[in-house]
Amino acid sequence: MRNHKLCFAISFKVLLLSLALAGCNFTTTKVKKPDFKIDMEEVETNLKKSVTCEHIIITGAEINTNGKNTSKLIVQVINYSNIPSDEIQIKELGKSIALQLKQELKNQNDFNAYEVFFVTKETNGALTKTNSKGTSFKSEDL
Repeated sequence: MRNHKLCFAISFKVLLLSLALAGCNFTTTKVKKPDFKIDMEEVETNLKKSVTCEHIIITGAEINTNGKNTSKLIVQVINYSNIPSDEIQIKELGKSIALQLKQELKNQNDFNAYEVFFVTKETNGALTKTNSKGTSFKSEDL
């Protein structure tokens, strides 16, 4: 009788653990370097011709969630002058930036999504305050 109770207790714990794990998402993220037709500095210079800002940061990420891979190109436009306050204008500006970068890629199917963030950074001594507005797009919508 004691063995049956022990087996039941172990089986019950295994069942609870299995149910707990079934509800979890396992996500890994790794850097995916964008492969542009031209040098990265030239891409940033070309982008700055249409976007007035202090700096542009372009990174890529490959995300695996429970065996499903997605990839995104992430653009941070730092201290863009005159960030639109209207969400529609931000989306339009972000879309034009994402489209321009997509067209600069050697393989335009390298990324599933594009995220564009307009970041305001203010530094006062050792304190840096940041604020951002962003938008994202599926590759097929560009």
